[in-house]
Amino acid sequence: MFAATVTILIVTYSGLLHCCTILNRTDFLREEALLRKKLLENYNPKVPILVTKSDGVDIPRLELDLSLGFLKLKRMDEPEQKVDFIFEYQMDWDDERLTWDPSEHCGIDRIYLSREDIWIPEVTVTQAESSQDFREDYKKFLQLNSTGHLIFFVPTVTSVLCSIKVRDFPFDSQTCSIKMMTHSFRATEYGINMVITPTIEKASPLKDMSNGEWRMKSLTTGLERIVFEDGSLVEIGSFDFFMERNPSFYIAIVIIPSFIINVICIIGLFLSSSKMSQLGMALTNIMSLTFILGILADVLPKVEELPKIGVYVVVNLALITASLIIVLLLPHSPLPYCLRSWVKGDKDNGKEVDDETTINANPVNIALIILLELANLVNFLVLIL
Repeated sequence: MFAATVTILIVTYSGLLHCCTILNRTDFLREEALLRKKLLENYNPKVPILVTKSDGVDIPRLELDLSLGFLKLKRMDEPEQKVDFIFEYQMDWDDERLTWDPSEHCGIDRIYLSREDIWIPEVTVTQAESSQDFREDYKKFLQLNSTGHLIFFVPTVTSVLCSIKVRDFPFDSQTCSIKMMTHSFRATEYGINMVITPTIEKASPLKDMSNGEWRMKSLTTGLERIVFEDGSLVEIGSFDFFMERNPSFYIAIVIIPSFIINVICIIGLFLSSSKMSQLGMALTNIMSLTFILGILADVLPKVEELPKIGVYVVVNLALITASLIIVLLLPHSPLPYCLRSWVKGDKDNGKEVDDETTINANPVNIALIILLELANLVNFLVLIL
């Protein structure tokens, strides 16, 4: 009888010990410290939770969900063929070693642990020049749920390589990707799932991911599988971005001014009677177009494919050069007397006029103006259409 009574008292006392109520922060921190000690006592953060072999049992691989948290295009560097993003993502996975029963710990079902205390799956941004987590180490924490589910948020500044096609510049569109994989583990043991949640699509619409020069048109995920000769499998997940350039800057600064200057210069060359004015006007325009070519050379990659805007400026340069050559050589070319008198600007007294105030609007010059202006217009339309 006495033994039964003692047993009941012990069980009752033990139950009272496990039955707790958190009334303040101190109570929570005390219970959390006990839980943390219990979880990490035999836990080794240097040991991955991957299964490399099983005896006839199909054990699922470790699945890591990598969700896009925030994305902002910083800049596109065409000469270097790379794109800089502010890229933030969330990692979700399960670690069976870190589970507990909340009822045994005052109902605590979630705690936060330092990055150094937990094994974190390896994720590498591949085909990238750099990817840097800009937080200090003391700010890096993980959320751990009682089921062993872990959440880790990673904000980075990432610079990825991107094959830029410049043929239609500045009316071009590009597709670039942030590709992520693991270099240490096989795809049969560890998989990365790229996720774009509806929440991020509402919180950060495509227009907010863009910058002044580029408009983000679509955002998708991709998965590439590579099988090597030894049978090993590698998976590369990606966030794929389709972007369209805003050409307003180049239209206003390069295309329209170049077209207007060419129109005025061609008219001035053939209507002016002063050889010095003609030469000065043409050389000034040639220098301007050469300067524009220098600007384009600085902003475009040195690739085999020549952009349309480069062809446009070169053709404009060729038109002005051809106009200058025609103006200089036409008076000395063998022409019928009636045409020669028009071209040379002979007057009734037989003297050639070389006066800046005189307009040399003869049929030959008018015809050449129309011909060259049509060529200039066609060159402009080919670029913008």
